[in-house]
Amino acid sequence: MSSPSQTSFCDLATLYQQQHSWLQNWLRRRLDCSQSAADLAQDTFMRLLAKEQVPELHAPRTFLAKVAQSVLSNHYRRQKLERAYLEALAAMPELTAPSLETQAILLETLIALDAALESLERPVREAFCGRRWMG
Repeated sequence: MSSPSQTSFCDLATLYQQQHSWLQNWLRRRLDCSQSAADLAQDTFMRLLAKEQVPELHAPRTFLAKVAQSVLSNHYRRQKLERAYLEALAAMPELTAPSLETQAILLETLIALDAALESLERPVREAFCGRRWMG
């Protein structure tokens, strides 16, 4: 007899085999970049692997599109954050700009902070941000 996690994994493996190409094409149409689409398709399935149980799916493409839309939103938010960070770096005088290694560490930290804030419930996030930036 298989455990519930093994059953979910087997179902997820089947889902991957049957729907990965479709999902990658779905993402490619939205991103206009096959490499990013491949990465985000993998991220979508990794998100499902991280769950304890994958629900029984009657409409797998609808389910995958919803999860992928969330992954895509995170991707766009990271891009926006990275652009803002790079613009702030470009505005700094060259002598005070941090090293490339420090820049990479700072960007990773910003992305982690953004993810942590995003995981908070909206009222908690607003209270935290209001307190930190508005006193």
